Amino acid sequence: MTEELKDYIESLEHYINATPTGQMREVLTTANIIIQTLGNDNDTLRRLLWLRHGCDTGALYGDDGEMQCGHCIMDFKRMPAQEIENRWHTMVLLKLKTSDELKEELNKLFPKDSDDN
Repeated sequence: MTEELKDYIESLEHYINATPTGQMREVLTTANIIIQTLGNDNDTLRRLLWLRHGCDTGALYGDDGEMQCGHCIMDFKRMPAQEIENRWHTMVLLKLKTSDELKEELNKLFPKDSDDN
C-alpha cells in the first residue's frame, strides 16, 4: 500500500466523524475508485509475471482466467505475492547444480570485502 493511499485512508476518519452524508458518499466513491484501480493493476502485473516468469509456455495453464504454471507449481492468480517471490528464489537455488555454483551465486549476491579474505 502506497503512502498516498495510507494517508487518504487515515483522512477518512475525519470525514466519518464530521461530514454530512453527501460528502461521505463522495469520499467513499473516491476510495472505491482507488481500490478498483489497485485491483486492476494487481491483475495486470500478475498476468504479465505469469506469462514472462521464465518457464516454457507449454507449462502454463490459463483456461477460464486461471494463471498457473505446471512446471514450477505456482498459482499466480491466488498465491500471495510473498509466496510467489519465495518459491521463485527457491527455484533459482534448485537450478544450481553444484555447491560450487551455489557458492559462486551467493558470492555474487553477497560479495565479501577484500579485507575479509
